[in-house]
Amino acid sequence: MRHMRQKLHSIANIGLDIWDNLDNLEQILLTYMINRGPASRSELANYTNKSIGTIVKRLNNLLKMGLIDAEGKTYAPNRTYKFIFR
Repeated sequence: MRHMRQKLHSIANIGLDIWDNLDNLEQILLTYMINRGPASRSELANYTNKSIGTIVKRLNNLLKMGLIDAEGKTYAPNRTYKFIFR
């Protein structure tokens, strides 16, 4: 039930048209950041049980779409990503 509320909260913040164009992993990453705040690559990799490389590809796509922002140097291990509320 909580997962469904978090998903609906994410859709409300992003918009259904954009949400439908995201793949499942991108939706999971955004939902995590919307509900828990800024997160590092390793935190997201641990949460999703995916490799850092897979997470970085999805984060780069979300950055290009303007849905998230990154804080810290590109290759810094403590770089964090956060959702940009509209």
